[in-house]
Amino acid sequence: MSGMELEYVDSDPIPVDEEVFNQATSLSRILLRRVNDLEPGHWFTFEEDDVCIRIKLVLKLTDVKQLLFTNRNGMKALQKSFDEMAYFLSSGAVKPLNHEDVFSSAYANYFNGIVKSFDERAKRAADEEQEAEKEREEQEAAKAKAITEAKALAEAKEEAERIRLEEEKEARLERARLEANKEENINRVKELTLVVHGLNIGAWLKLPSNEGVLEECKLAVKLAAADKMIFVNGTEVKIGEYNTEQLVQLLVAGEAEIQEAGVEFEDILAQVVTKLRVDRNKSYDDLTGS
Repeated sequence: MSGMELEYVDSDPIPVDEEVFNQATSLSRILLRRVNDLEPGHWFTFEEDDVCIRIKLVLKLTDVKQLLFTNRNGMKALQKSFDEMAYFLSSGAVKPLNHEDVFSSAYANYFNGIVKSFDERAKRAADEEQEAEKEREEQEAAKAKAITEAKALAEAKEEAERIRLEEEKEARLERARLEANKEENINRVKELTLVVHGLNIGAWLKLPSNEGVLEECKLAVKLAAADKMIFVNGTEVKIGEYNTEQLVQLLVAGEAEIQEAGVEFEDILAQVVTKLRVDRNKSYDDLTGS
């Protein structure tokens, strides 16, 4: 075909819908204008392969028509030309975010995070306090129960000891009664009855202690009308309480001994009054020995 003359055939232009052409041209201009209006600091969402991230325009190079975006960590996420950005905006792959909404969202997230963290800490503290209070209540209840049980045990032991001592005393008195009622002890009972009637306040005897061992004690109280005698030891602790018959029976059975008959209270009082009268009649020099 080299050197052959070419023939030209006239043909009509391909028809184009003028309205569509004008709309596309207008749309392109609008998108480019939007791209030109973008400023560093604006935020967008960028979706690719079903993954959506937030990007921020950090650099706008107008002379070379390039845009640089970073993610929320400040790392480079996207670099596009103005035309590519216009295409992404038109396709919806890139969507602008209102920076005020971004701030509000970030603030809301931050504030909500603080509130949530505070609520969680408050709940933990409340739960811990509730658990501690429950533990304290359980400890107090256990302590109160232990005290009550210990008190009840002590009272039971004390009552058991009282009953034991009372039973031992009754048994001792019963043995003494049986011994005193023997025929060979009739005269001994009569003699000791007179002796017991003659006992005075302060008389010293040996009587059975709680352990059943003879212990020195003195007659502290003698109530003739009630036929009651109370004896105490050297430290004024009560040792026993007997009537005449019981004490006589103990003496007959060898369960008690008379050490010293003592002095009548009236005699002691008379001696004190007499001494006071004598001292009152003495001079100061006699009393002081000067």
